[in-house]
Amino acid sequence: MITIANVTNINEAYLVKSRLEAEGINTFIPDENTSQIQPVWNSAIGGVRIQVANDDVEDAKLVLKDYYQQQQQIVTPACPSCGSHNTARDFSTHNWAKAIVVMLGIPLPFKNQLLCRDCGHKWQEKSS
Repeated sequence: MITIANVTNINEAYLVKSRLEAEGINTFIPDENTSQIQPVWNSAIGGVRIQVANDDVEDAKLVLKDYYQQQQQIVTPACPSCGSHNTARDFSTHNWAKAIVVMLGIPLPFKNQLLCRDCGHKWQEKSS
């Protein structure tokens, strides 16, 4: 068995394990019991390891690469201008409004504006 990933907690390990097993790759989590009984030890033991058979290493790496790319796209939307996922919420235009909300308790609607850290493009997030 070869360790192909170290994750921070058992829940993330189960997600990765499920993704790999959905592709027909058998996995093993050697730190499963330790991370369930003493989750504070996860960082001390180097995270929760996910292992696969030697023959499945290359396939598992491809599946994990795809899995993490999909996770990144969910968390950080792509910039419509340059396509970068190096994006963040832009709260800089709301400082005065935040002060009003805090001081007076007046609720104000805030628009979800995003900012690309690579090209500087700003856009409105589509509401779902």
